[in-house]
Amino acid sequence: MLDIGKSVAEIHAKPEDKYEGTSGLTAFVEHLIGDGGKCSAYLLENLKDPITGRSEEPVHAPANRVHNVNTPLWVWYETPEQSDRRRRFAVAMKGAGAMQPPDIFD
Repeated sequence: MLDIGKSVAEIHAKPEDKYEGTSGLTAFVEHLIGDGGKCSAYLLENLKDPITGRSEEPVHAPANRVHNVNTPLWVWYETPEQSDRRRRFAVAMKGAGAMQPPDIFD
């Protein structure tokens, strides 16, 4: 499931294209394990914090604590430094869609 069908040489030559042309499942798993796992690890700390625990502000999410940023997650994803993460997320969402029955929203 996690094999993207590309050789190590291909990935090393163009790491930014690692997920392009794949089913998106590997990108989905890496997104969940990477960013999702890190955010989960900070969830309790975030909930116990008197400022972030009951906040509805997007800058008080666990992801902000994990990445030490003070902008909403989706704004941070749009920064040039996050282009790899943003590309992985886009392909991951295609993979997530592929796991759903085709008539799920009918």
